[in-house]
Amino acid sequence: MTNTLEQRFWSKVQKTDTCWLWIAKDKTDFGYGQLRMSQRPYQRVRAHRFSWELHHGPIPEGIEVLHHCDNPACVRPDHLFLGTQGDNNRDAITKERRPLVPESLRKSWERNPRRQFSDDEVREIRRLYESQRHWPRNIARPYSLKGLAQLFDTSFEEIAHIVNHRVYKNVT
Repeated sequence: MTNTLEQRFWSKVQKTDTCWLWIAKDKTDFGYGQLRMSQRPYQRVRAHRFSWELHHGPIPEGIEVLHHCDNPACVRPDHLFLGTQGDNNRDAITKERRPLVPESLRKSWERNPRRQFSDDEVREIRRLYESQRHWPRNIARPYSLKGLAQLFDTSFEEIAHIVNHRVYKNVT
């Protein structure tokens, strides 16, 4: 007789006075717990997302499950809240988990793939991207192409073109 998915989930959770911690070895590189949904094809779900659905129901498409406690291993439902990736970025900046881009370089948080960048913005994008080039692979990079795209309200592709000097070639 096999354990149910919920039983397997709870067997990997340790409740403390503050957070409910995912103690299983199956974690992402960033410390998020992972629960295997089935033996084949080894489908996994992040433990904090499973916890949200267990306690609150389905997560709307395109919405993330975020942590008030900033502990990726935490699955305690009252430490979790729903939001967009933009909400997560703003939360990270507010809590100083991610360095703040100067106010003069930040624009609206709405994505705009046709956005024109100033020379200062292009230089800042390249500087931020290059600043983490030699970081060890196991350390999260806040200024990845995806992270910069969200921060500068544009597409991943546009940031890739900027950092690879395919556009704004005259900006040094």
